[in-house]
Amino acid sequence: MDLQMLQLLMAVPASLGFALFFNMRGAAMVLAALGGFISWGVFLLVGHWLPGVAAPCFIASVAAALYAELLAVRFRAPSSIFFIVGVIPLIPGRYLFDTMQAAVAADWAQFWDLASVTGQYALAIALGISAVWAVREVVRSLREKKGRPEGCDGECPPTSEPR
Repeated sequence: MDLQMLQLLMAVPASLGFALFFNMRGAAMVLAALGGFISWGVFLLVGHWLPGVAAPCFIASVAAALYAELLAVRFRAPSSIFFIVGVIPLIPGRYLFDTMQAAVAADWAQFWDLASVTGQYALAIALGISAVWAVREVVRSLREKKGRPEGCDGECPPTSEPR
C-alpha cells in the first residue's frame, strides 16, 4: 500500500480518538473524524506543489476550519471541537518530540533547526483557523448590521411596527 494512502487512512482513527474525547457520538463523531482525513489529504496534496511545511499546513488548516464551520452549523455545536478533531493529523508530534530530545541532549543547533519546523507547523495552524474565524466574524457582523435600522451603530432598541 502506498505510504500516503496509509497516512490518510491512519488520520481517521487518530481523529476519531479525539472525537471520542470530546464525547461526540453518531454522525457527528464520524464526520468530525473525516475532517482529519480531509485536512491531512489537503496537506499532502498541497505539499506536492508548494515546498516546506508552512504553506501546506496553512491551507490544510483553512480547509479544516471551513469544514468545522460547516459541521458546527449542521450539528449546532461549537466549531472549535470539530476543528480540533480535524486538525489532529497536522500536529507535528515527531518534531515536538525530537525538539525536546535535542534540548535535553543540549544539542542546540539541532534544537533550533527542529524548533523552527515545529514553530512553522504551529503558526500555520493558528493562522489558518484565525483567517477563517476572522472572515466568519466579519460576515456575521455584516449580517447583524444589515438587520438593524439605519443609523443604528450599537445596541438598538427593538423596532415595533404599528399593527
